[in-house]
Amino acid sequence: MAQNFFVLDQYSITLTYSTKDGKTKKFNVRESWTEYLLNDNNQRQRYSRPGRTIFIRENDRNWQYLPQHALLPDKKNKNNVYLMTKVAEMDGDLEQKVFIPLIPGYCIYTKLGETFFKFNLEWSTEQNKILYRWTDYASDSSFTNIRQTQIAYDLNNLRKYITNTPDIKYTGTISITFLLGFTCKSNVQSLRGFISHNNPTLFQMNGEFYHAEKKRDKLLKQVKRKSQEIQQDLYFDDLNNGRIIKDGLPISANGWQGSQIIQAMGVKLVESQNQINEIRNELKVTKKRLRRSLDTIHKLNNQLKSDSESSEDELEEDNVTSDTNESDTNSIIQNLIQKSKLGSTILISTDVFLQLISNQPCIICHDTNSSNRKFKIKTNGLGVQVDVKCRSCSNSTEYHNEQNGQDFSKCITGAGLIGGVNREELRSILAFLGITKQNGHQQYYNKQEEYFENLYQAADLSANNALREVCDYLQNKGQDLLEVSFDCAWSHVREASQASGEFIFNGELEDTLQDMNIGLY
Repeated sequence: MAQNFFVLDQYSITLTYSTKDGKTKKFNVRESWTEYLLNDNNQRQRYSRPGRTIFIRENDRNWQYLPQHALLPDKKNKNNVYLMTKVAEMDGDLEQKVFIPLIPGYCIYTKLGETFFKFNLEWSTEQNKILYRWTDYASDSSFTNIRQTQIAYDLNNLRKYITNTPDIKYTGTISITFLLGFTCKSNVQSLRGFISHNNPTLFQMNGEFYHAEKKRDKLLKQVKRKSQEIQQDLYFDDLNNGRIIKDGLPISANGWQGSQIIQAMGVKLVESQNQINEIRNELKVTKKRLRRSLDTIHKLNNQLKSDSESSEDELEEDNVTSDTNESDTNSIIQNLIQKSKLGSTILISTDVFLQLISNQPCIICHDTNSSNRKFKIKTNGLGVQVDVKCRSCSNSTEYHNEQNGQDFSKCITGAGLIGGVNREELRSILAFLGITKQNGHQQYYNKQEEYFENLYQAADLSANNALREVCDYLQNKGQDLLEVSFDCAWSHVREASQASGEFIFNGELEDTLQDMNIGLY
């Protein structure tokens, strides 16, 4: 007796049946590998290469933008995060070839002959190179049973593997870029668009394409989610009768004509109209509330203007003008400095400085109790840094007596050079003012050295110009002898590191009231 039966697994349906002559035959209905991958994960995308071959690409959620992607290759410098090849219907970037970014996390599934492959791009932080990983699943269209997997730094190893594996049947010439999907225009545009999304200066046109794809995918997800919600609203499940449309349909005298889904959509339409009416009523109430709020805002603005005018009158009496609506703290400070002609720096008592810091509230918890804080003072020359840690919230704040980029120690050493005051005299002056924490001997002269390069250049230029002027003067007078005297600076006597000597012209030039320095050593 002939027996017919089905065998159902995850990927196919196998029908076993008996013929009239008693033979048993099987008929297999298998889901295509592309449909299986797309049904397994709806985030994947299907692409068609030139020649209508198919590959499936994972979404870009795991793609990784590298700093190396910011630098495009050229004729002299080629990096390993871009591949250059020709792509149909795309204009070339260099020598008619298109820059194709190699992005870690890129993954595709494809088929070569009867062999199924999975290709991945990875990044080696040790070698700073792109890695190519391929997985051979043989004839397993479910991409479950791995025959072999390898990883390499270049595509030649993949080419050798394909050509040296007898089970991989193919016709024609092997193109690895073709297999990886790098000759598919829409796929390349998506890759370049991802780079443009992370670096807008690159591939602007592809960036627009990438964002359009994202909006399309987002819209499709919203539509699909909404359709599922509508299905749940329109039907309920029954164990005996399957899916049954919910009740509440509007009924007319002649009955409702149309399919079940059309009738169910009618119910949804009535519900939507009721929701619209409710929203309209809420909008009317909201408009009334907005009008009342606007009236209150106008009243507060008028009151604020009157208060502002009165406060400006009080400030004018103290010779300080400040617009309370526009000026911030910095502008007020600058106005006070200019009005009082204070200059950029003032002396302040150490007690007053530390008292001002200790009275500052914590910027996080606003605690004003100075006993709840831990203070630490660091000094560098004349610079003072006070670190304050709040014991209540563990927040740390730094206070300085110098602005960012300001160096009082360097300014003092420069002042000594300009005024002709040596280090000991400066130390005495500062100590008399109560500034006892000062630069050491080596630090003081190191600060002075920072000025010397520009001073040396200016002195050499001045002496060179003076020498030329004196020579021209002597030639015009018919003299061939240049008479000079030697001047020893005070620093020679004290053997200081900045000791110098001068050659002084023993003569007088017209319109010159000082000695001419014509050389330094």
